[in-house]
Amino acid sequence: MKRGISPLISSVLLIAFVIALFVMISSFVSQEAGDAIEGSKGKVAGIVECSTASLDIVSACGDTSSVTLTVDNDGDQFITGVTIRVVGEDNVAVENVGSLNVAPFARVLNAQNYDISASAVGAISSIEVIPEVESGTCSGVLERESSISAC
Repeated sequence: MKRGISPLISSVLLIAFVIALFVMISSFVSQEAGDAIEGSKGKVAGIVECSTASLDIVSACGDTSSVTLTVDNDGDQFITGVTIRVVGEDNVAVENVGSLNVAPFARVLNAQNYDISASAVGAISSIEVIPEVESGTCSGVLERESSISAC
C-alpha cells in the first residue's frame, strides 16, 4: 500500500508557496516603482522650473571680435546661469556664463562684453540666450535677437 501526502497538508503547502511567491514579487515591484517615481521627480521639477523661466534680450550689439548684451530675467525662476550662442554665417560660438543667482524680474546681464572668434563665426546673424535654472539648462526656453547692431 502506497502512502502520500494528505490532501490537507498539500493544500497548506501550496497556499504557503503562493503567499511566499506573492510577497517576493510585490516587494520587487514596489521597489522598482519607487525608484521610477524618484527618478521622474527630478525631471518633472526641471520641466516645471523651465516652463516659468523666461529671458528678454534688452539690447545686443556685436562686431568682429565681441558681443555686448543686456538681458533681463522676466520669468518666475531664479536664473543660475546662461548659455550665449553667437550664430554667424560660417559657424556658432558658445559661451557659458555660470555662477549667477538672479532673482525673478531682475537684470541678468548688464552690458556684459564677451569675446568671440569672429574668424570662426563670420558675420553675426543672431544671438541666442538660453537660461539655466537649479535643475539644469532650459534648452526649450530660447531668447533670440536677430537685429544685431554694431557696437
